[in-house]
Amino acid sequence: MMDAPLRRILARPLNGLAVALDVRWITPDRLTMAGLVIGLASAGLSAAQWWPLALVA
Repeated sequence: MMDAPLRRILARPLNGLAVALDVRWITPDRLTMAGLVIGLASAGLSAAQWWPLALVA
C-alpha cells in the first residue's frame, strides 16, 4: 500500500547513502561487526547507568 509512495520519497537519500558506502573496504561483514560493537557498547553503558552515552552509542 505505502511501498510505492515511500519508495519515491526515500529513493534519493537511500541511493546517496548506498553510493557513499560502495567502497571496496566496506563489506557486509564489517558493517555487521560495527553494528555489534556499537550495540554491545550501548548495552554496557546502559548497565553502568550512563544513560546519555548509551543513547549516543
